[in-house]
Amino acid sequence: MRKFVGVISLISISLLGFSTISQAATKVITVKPMSAIATLPSNQSITGAVSQGKTIYVYGTIPTEAGADAFLSAIDESGVTRWLLPVHEGEFNIASSAAIDTLGNIYLFGASSNPTIIPPTQVTSSSVLNPDSVTVDVEVPQRNDISEIVVWKISPDGQLLSTLVNDMNVPVLVGSGAVSPTGIAVVGSVQTTTGKAGFFTSVSLDGVFSKVQYIGKSDTEINAIAKKTDGSYVIVGASSETISGKTLNGSRDGLIISITAKGKITSVVRSSNQGAFRNWLSASNSLFLGGESLTGKKREAVMTTFNAKIVPTWTTRFLAKSPALITDISPTSRGAFFISTSAIPGLTGWKASKGVGLALIFGANGLITGAYSATGVANPIAFTYSKELGLVVVGSGPKGVSVFHVLTR
Repeated sequence: MRKFVGVISLISISLLGFSTISQAATKVITVKPMSAIATLPSNQSITGAVSQGKTIYVYGTIPTEAGADAFLSAIDESGVTRWLLPVHEGEFNIASSAAIDTLGNIYLFGASSNPTIIPPTQVTSSSVLNPDSVTVDVEVPQRNDISEIVVWKISPDGQLLSTLVNDMNVPVLVGSGAVSPTGIAVVGSVQTTTGKAGFFTSVSLDGVFSKVQYIGKSDTEINAIAKKTDGSYVIVGASSETISGKTLNGSRDGLIISITAKGKITSVVRSSNQGAFRNWLSASNSLFLGGESLTGKKREAVMTTFNAKIVPTWTTRFLAKSPALITDISPTSRGAFFISTSAIPGLTGWKASKGVGLALIFGANGLITGAYSATGVANPIAFTYSKELGLVVVGSGPKGVSVFHVLTR
């Protein structure tokens, strides 16, 4: 077991301890409909999408005779699929996240089954950084479980450029990934003998994976990652465990961790809504976070902006049937999408009683400046933005998985 010694800044903030923006628009705003671009094939299990220029890159899993392939497809503004690239390492492959570099290459983050059957034994991982001095006993798979982290690098025209693989020797679910000119980072969750733990690992551009930083050991998940301008990262998720000395505040807390590229935790921020189940599920590089809060029968979509010191600048929440998915629009504008179930002051032209897919645009002060609806979306899958396409929503509903967009300028 490898340990590190250092000063860890521990921060615990309550969402009740800072100003919450009222759920209102700057003026009366009519909710405008988004336009449907495409309905995706039923054999595609869609897990996400990113966009750049006039192209929407959709990813997920497609069945094969042997198991399942991950895939990435490119859809243009008219809904035409320009190309589709299946990728795989083992029999079963999952694509969980994607990021685009400065050259337009797409990095597809996922996981794959190891083709080698591993005997059923237990081991204690020795390649772990652990600030809590806790031994994490990872559960070695007894069959070809999905245990490999995989990063596929794909060109804008659909050519596979490289594949990076790291076998975790434990069932793994990749949550998200980030890419920069100096390297790659991957986060997610792994199965342990007592439940699940979060993880962080970085990868050099030539494919060398760092030692894994496990976070928690029995009830912790890491879902998303954001890059900071200093080269470090912010990773987010949820936990009911003590993390770096910080104990549980609610029933399950939203978790925000600042971490260096080498895996050293520098700060931990927990939500502290007593009695609430909190979870952060998405994060942008501007440190705009989206998630949800569940207290009793009350479910809310939550969105909050943070500064570089992970201090919140504004937050808001709405009654919803889904978490909030978020995206950056401009240096001063943010977007969020969720299934709304209640009226919002200042918005007209819609009915939310049964749940409506709603995209909101927020200004720098957190007030609503635009609102758009995606009729027929019951379960949001992805929410992204490009200047040429505007806001893009991918979601499932009675007619399958559809893609919507709206120009906001």
